[in-house]
Amino acid sequence: MIKRLKKIDKIEVDEFDISSINFQFPEPLHCGKIVFQSNKLKKAFGDNMIFDNLNLDIYNGDRIAFVGKNGCGKTTLTKIINGELDFEGSIKKGEKVIINYFAQNQNELLDPDMTIIEYIESIPSEKTESQLRGLLGAFLFSGDAIYKKNKVLSGGEKARLCLCALLLSPSNVIILDEPTNHLDIFAKDILKQALIQYNGTLILVSHDRHFLSGLTDRVIEFSNQKIREYPGDIDSYLDQQEIVLKMPIVKKKKNNGVRYKQKKKIDKQLRLLNKQNKNIENEIEKIEKEIGKFNQLLNEINKENISNLVDYNDYNRLNNLLNIQLENWEKNQNKINKIIEENN
Repeated sequence: MIKRLKKIDKIEVDEFDISSINFQFPEPLHCGKIVFQSNKLKKAFGDNMIFDNLNLDIYNGDRIAFVGKNGCGKTTLTKIINGELDFEGSIKKGEKVIINYFAQNQNELLDPDMTIIEYIESIPSEKTESQLRGLLGAFLFSGDAIYKKNKVLSGGEKARLCLCALLLSPSNVIILDEPTNHLDIFAKDILKQALIQYNGTLILVSHDRHFLSGLTDRVIEFSNQKIREYPGDIDSYLDQQEIVLKMPIVKKKKNNGVRYKQKKKIDKQLRLLNKQNKNIENEIEKIEKEIGKFNQLLNEINKENISNLVDYNDYNRLNNLLNIQLENWEKNQNKINKIIEENN
């Protein structure tokens, strides 16, 4: 293996100086106190009920994370808020609310015959050409790549370009549906820093725990066609979930012998699932520490050559592994919640 590695041509990674890139979203436009309200909101696709009797208030300045397993209604609700889907029940949108929405199919809206730089320059903004090029570079479009036409870009490149464009459009509500799926460490870090400084209303749909950490002050959990709200960011939400799991299960009195056997069986199931989740959480913590080392290296980016500091393949591997472990944790958590709900 060592001999083979010596024969492999070394790839020189271009240096990116991100210390000078401190991009911010445009200052939010003024709007009323209420951004969105729903009353007995119901949505189904044929016989598939997504959610029923959903009541949710979103206020100006809220920073909300939508969490839950795939197919439970997170994206559906964001599309309803954005006015893309019909529904039953009633909703109210606030006065002068302007939404910037990033969807997973956002790349379908790109003009295929435009080049990358033409598309970015077509969006009204106060940024100079140099600043626009710097932003494109942060999203991995640099050099002659900015003259590529949109129709030759890969799905990931199109998604990054759409997200880059989103940073230029003024609004007072930003909705991002899985924005980090195709972003590398630079683009993800720049986006997160921009979101931290954003003063408008923010709604995030993401499975990326590391990205969500510290970004929101409300978590809306979608489960069993309902929603449940938790204060704080994703870390507080996970802590609260752990507390809920430790609460005893209380049932109405039944035959003592039958109840004892049922409780013993339930306790055994919960212990096993909790143990599995604890092991997963330990793995998540290890992976996040490794990802944290990359972030620390980025802080030293001006001190040494980046090609000696950042291994992109290793970073992508860690992120993929993190997503797998988060999905495993989510599956286990859904099983735990189901057991608790069925025995309350």
